Amino acid sequence: AAVLSLCTDRAFWSEEAGSYIDCIHDGGGRSEIVSVQTNLMMHLYGCIPDERLEAVEDFILDPPEYAVRPGSPFMAHFYYEFLFEKGLGERALEGIKEQWSPMLAHGTCWETFIGFYKERLTRSYCHAWSSAPVYLFGAYVMGLRPAEPAFKSIVIAPRTCGLKQASGRIPMPAGDAQLSWRVEDGCFAINAVLPEGTEWSFIPPGGYEGKSEIEVEFRKGGAES
Repeated sequence: AAVLSLCTDRAFWSEEAGSYIDCIHDGGGRSEIVSVQTNLMMHLYGCIPDERLEAVEDFILDPPEYAVRPGSPFMAHFYYEFLFEKGLGERALEGIKEQWSPMLAHGTCWETFIGFYKERLTRSYCHAWSSAPVYLFGAYVMGLRPAEPAFKSIVIAPRTCGLKQASGRIPMPAGDAQLSWRVEDGCFAINAVLPEGTEWSFIPPGGYEGKSEIEVEFRKGGAES
C-alpha cells in the first residue's frame, strides 16, 4: 500500500496545478483535466504526502473555475463526508438540502441529480448510492458510530451543524437506536434509547457555554416501533 501510494502521488501530481490530474492517456500523455473527485479520492485513500495535504484540501474546498466538480449522488457521498470531517457540517447540509429536495418531492432517491438528463428527471428513481444522507445524518448529525464491529460498542458524538434540534433512528444489528437532541439556552441535551447491553461513550459537541447532558435508556431489541 505504501509503495502504491508513493507511485500514485508521483504519477499524477501536477506542480503547475497544485493538485492531481485525472489520468494518463494512452501513449503517456498527461491529462490536462483536474477534478475535485480525483483529489478527494487521493485524500480518502491516504495517498497524499504531508507536504501536499494542505494544498489538496484547499483545492477540494475551493476549486478553481476550470476544475471539474462532483456531479453525481455517488461522488457527493464522499464529498459531503469530507465536509463533515473538516467541521463544515453546515455547508454539507446546505448542499444536501439543495440537491436532494427535488427527490423528496417524489419520495425516492434518484440515481442522478435533477438536470443531468434533459429529456427526463432521472434514469433510476430508486437507487442505492443516492441514499447517502441517511448514513451521513446518522453518523454525523445524530453522531452514532460503531466503536467495535457489529456495533457491540458505540460512540455518540453528534454535530449540531447549525441546527437547534434533531432526532432519528439508526439501525444496529441488536436493534434500532433512537436519538433525540436539542440546543437550548446555550446547553446541549441528548436522549438515547439503545438496544440492551450496548456499551457506549459520549463526546459532546463543542462551542456551548452551558453543560452538555446525555440520558440513556436501554430496551430489549432497541427502540420501539
